Amino acid sequence: MLCQLCGVRNEDDAVKCRTCGHKLLVLSGGGQERDDLERGFEPDPEAQLPFDEHLLERVSILEEVVKRTAQAMRKGLETLHSLEQKILLNHSGLLSLRQVLDESALVERTRWTELWESRLDRQLLALEKRERFVQARERITDLYEGDDPGAFRGLLDDAESSFVAYKLERAVAVLEEARRHDDQNYELEFFLAEVHFNEGHRDEALERFLRVLELRSGHLESLIYAGVLLHQDGDNEAAETLLRDAAERYPDAFLPRFALGALQFYSGRHEPAADWMETAVRLDGVVPQAWYLLGCAQLECGRAQPALEALQVAAEMEPDSAEVRLALAVAYLDRGWRKKAENAARTACALRPHCMEYRELVELLRPEGKRLEKSAVEALLRAEEAIFAGDVAGAVTAYRDALHHEPDNALLHIAYAMACIELDRLSEVEPAVSHALRMQPGDDLETAAIATLVESLRAQRCDDDAVRLARHALGSAGSDYAKGLMSFELGVSLACLASSGRRDVRPKDVRAEAEELLRTSQRLLSAGLERFPLAARGWLATSSRTGSDPAEAVRCLRQANELGSSPRILMQLAVAALSARLKSAENLDIARAALVGARRERERGGLPERLLGALRDAPRRE
Repeated sequence: MLCQLCGVRNEDDAVKCRTCGHKLLVLSGGGQERDDLERGFEPDPEAQLPFDEHLLERVSILEEVVKRTAQAMRKGLETLHSLEQKILLNHSGLLSLRQVLDESALVERTRWTELWESRLDRQLLALEKRERFVQARERITDLYEGDDPGAFRGLLDDAESSFVAYKLERAVAVLEEARRHDDQNYELEFFLAEVHFNEGHRDEALERFLRVLELRSGHLESLIYAGVLLHQDGDNEAAETLLRDAAERYPDAFLPRFALGALQFYSGRHEPAADWMETAVRLDGVVPQAWYLLGCAQLECGRAQPALEALQVAAEMEPDSAEVRLALAVAYLDRGWRKKAENAARTACALRPHCMEYRELVELLRPEGKRLEKSAVEALLRAEEAIFAGDVAGAVTAYRDALHHEPDNALLHIAYAMACIELDRLSEVEPAVSHALRMQPGDDLETAAIATLVESLRAQRCDDDAVRLARHALGSAGSDYAKGLMSFELGVSLACLASSGRRDVRPKDVRAEAEELLRTSQRLLSAGLERFPLAARGWLATSSRTGSDPAEAVRCLRQANELGSSPRILMQLAVAALSARLKSAENLDIARAALVGARRERERGGLPERLLGALRDAPRRE
């Protein structure tokens, strides 16, 4: 046996070369005669290439591959640099054009920004739909059973071109036409159902998902989506039937168990909800909502330790979730860890600065303007229902419909600005408020618009700007309502500024001014609205680093909660009760009831939007 490194002949059964110690490689050659084998391995130079020449050939091929790859990467990098320069050039030109138009007073900056962001949202949505359509197109084409495949493919080409051109409405219209050519194509039906679902058109989406199930009874995603939508419509029996069917058909799938657990939980059946969620997290433990619902179900069943473990996992996955922190505070309290419960509750409050919920803003500001058309009123009601249900996509779609019918109605723009705060679309608040103010809507409506902008500034932690704007508005306020409202906004903004811990702020003086403003607001605001400054006074007494008075805070917040409950007031009441110097059983009971109430009210009684978001993402992992 020859050594492939040094060429020295070795024994036939040798493992390593006797000269260089290199491990020997046994090569077998086909077509050799038996006597050749007996003489040993003596390859015919005309029949086989030498081994070193063979290796050199392979190395040369690899070198060529690497060379071509490097050339392709170099060309790609050059293309990226060229695109970057062109994008920079176009962006500079647009900014210059914007500045010229702004200085010439031909176009208002806020209007420019509003249109730009609106168009960007639509184009990003169209881009997402295009990617989903490209993934589904081949499956749609394969299922075609009509008489004119050429025309069908032409419609699909037209739809894809519309997606590329960011013309979402036209693309959907073309796909509807393609559906009429092949009404048995369940993949096309499902794609259109998803589009309607993501656009917030829930009735149309449910109809399409049920149609998919008629065409293909075991379609997993349609079973899940239809079940969730039926649950939202209040038909829990039909929803559970579909979800159980999905769980039986797909025993290893996460999504049906997750949805079933959520349905059971929001229907008040916590024992089966915990069982379904335990199975779901074993199958796929990367969805934070599954861990959150598992922990909440365990809490409702009185199992503090398993609930705590599940909620800690959820908190690691979603550190910015107030709902998770509230549930975690309850779990800590049930284990007897009062300080940890207080810290978790304070974290939940701090995740969102002293910013009011949408329903509170609607009640406090009470914007009144000209009468709305019936279509706009219906769209506005749909938007409010969607917000109360935690449905972001549905709310945005409904507001777009309302503004489409009455684009110059100040009331709608202010309501939309308030919704943007709740939906965490803070960049859209200022353009909407500015648009409303340009219409000179009247004193009270103008005050409501400015108060909405102050709320937005606080939500962005721009406390100095919020104080300046509120102080200016208070100085020009005319009616008692305007003075009371702006006294409230200024007092709350000063309270947030005093609690910021900044060295340039004198907390004692700022708190004294905030307390006086809140008392003035409580006196000026009409009956039913005084709970807002009353609750702010309670939070001010709790949040003070020195000289705090938790007993007074508990008194104010309990009184405010009796006048009108809200998640924000309940969270603050829980913190006040937990921070009270006297750790009485009564205060602990108040804290736990407030925490549970705040969490339940934030869930708003149905499948929240974040859960629907998890359902959108989960099918891609199945």
